[in-house]
Amino acid sequence: MRRCHVILGVLLLSSCTNDAAQIEKFLELEDAFAMETCICGHYDPRIHASFAECVGKSVEFDPADVWHDCHVEVYSDLPSYFDEAIVCNNGAREDTLDCTRAAVCDRDALSRCEAAEDIARDACPEVTEDEAFAYLDQVFDCIDARVGPPEGVCPSAGVLAGSEFEVDLGSRGNDSEGRCGGRSGADVSVEWTAGAAGTYSFDTAGSEIDTVIYVLDGCGGTELACNDDDVGEVEQARVEVTLDAGQTVIVVIDGFSGLHLGQARLTIRPI
Repeated sequence: MRRCHVILGVLLLSSCTNDAAQIEKFLELEDAFAMETCICGHYDPRIHASFAECVGKSVEFDPADVWHDCHVEVYSDLPSYFDEAIVCNNGAREDTLDCTRAAVCDRDALSRCEAAEDIARDACPEVTEDEAFAYLDQVFDCIDARVGPPEGVCPSAGVLAGSEFEVDLGSRGNDSEGRCGGRSGADVSVEWTAGAAGTYSFDTAGSEIDTVIYVLDGCGGTELACNDDDVGEVEQARVEVTLDAGQTVIVVIDGFSGLHLGQARLTIRPI
């Protein structure tokens, strides 16, 4: 059994409530904490490529945002112990935020703040990994129903005629996963046909989030290749696949986890 705050971090923590007021409080605390982290230059390069991007993404909670709106909708049906967990974690994060501000970016002091928060969170009610992933599945189903393609559509983004593709995974649901990752991340799939026989590189270099990429021999077909981290400082992905002339494949760009929402880029090159 693992605590929800360990499994997927900040967004998964927001799964631990059925009280909309507590959700908003949690998200506001995370915003404030993220801003303090950005100011001190301690942002995670897997999520933010630069200080400017870190600050730019530390925005106030928008109740009209579909991602947050779907969280609120799913929370309403969760057991009461989820609410107990988020209330407890909110208290721990409030104390950590006060401690972080008082530390004024001193690394040793910040480490002590984080250690104290870990101890406080260890006393919070537990949410199992299976419960956490089940919750995220419901959130992605909600997103699909509102802004995504109809369930079962493959490829979800249609046919890619060229060699480049860009998409905002923040508006996508979680339809699939590769053997190398992407279980809880939003994803998008495109159909692509090789113009000539040869080996091709499929990569997500230039994406602003941590990505997973995998190539299938058709919708629901065999996975030909899968990669999590191969290129770039933001932990982007790259695979190589040998194809016949006229062979069609499905390329899936997946977020590493539910935390990784934002612009993702696909580039296909002959080798």
